[in-house]
Amino acid sequence: MTELRAVQQRQEELEGQLLHSQKLEALGTLAGGVAHELNNTLVPILALSKLASDDLPQDSPVRGDMITIIQASERARDLVKQILAFARKQDLVKQPVDLAMVAREALRMLRSRLPATVQIVEHISDIPPVFGDPVGLHQVVVNLITNAAQAIGAVIGRITVSIWAVGESQASPQQGAIQPIIYLSVADTGNGIPAATLDRIFEPFFTTKDVGEGTGLGLSVVHGIITSHGGKIAVHSEPGEGAEFTISLPAHGKQQAVSRIDPMAA
Repeated sequence: MTELRAVQQRQEELEGQLLHSQKLEALGTLAGGVAHELNNTLVPILALSKLASDDLPQDSPVRGDMITIIQASERARDLVKQILAFARKQDLVKQPVDLAMVAREALRMLRSRLPATVQIVEHISDIPPVFGDPVGLHQVVVNLITNAAQAIGAVIGRITVSIWAVGESQASPQQGAIQPIIYLSVADTGNGIPAATLDRIFEPFFTTKDVGEGTGLGLSVVHGIITSHGGKIAVHSEPGEGAEFTISLPAHGKQQAVSRIDPMAA
């Protein structure tokens, strides 16, 4: 009987993995189609914004807003490329990335979009670089902070963004050097996540939001990006006490310069 239960449990696990893979494959197909359409929309926005900015006087109060539009459009353009690569399972050339700088850039972009009732608290330390795709990591930070703001809603709340490094034991006796682990934490003071929902938050298309308020793709994409970088993501939440997402990534070492972004990694 014990062996039979073990076989049944293993079968249920395999069926769950298959269903999860099918959902992720559908996510990749959907993301690819959306990215193509979004790219067609971004081309005139970026081109015309640059032309309009060039025609404005240097002291024009509107010039700063136009520069913000251009920067956001360029970031969206880079994100489209990353989504297409994610959907097509393309090989992406990774590079050393300063995660602290990426987070600060994302915060600068998001501050004007977040409600005035949401306070941002930064605890960002100087850290070694990680090896990855800067556009993908930027999207991770943006998604987590956006989700945190939505969890707080219209009430007064706080989002705490922390980045730090912790030394790990040496990877092998031959290496002889400590390989740090980089941590990124985004914590909010929202209503928290019910225990029954915690096991499903990284599933594609799963959302507790009302129709039109969310697609259920954000955390699934975050999970896929972090996994493709050799990292892990964990969440801790208590109802009524907010939630905290913690990401761990290996510091830059002797990784290969090319890595595959695979939707099945999620």
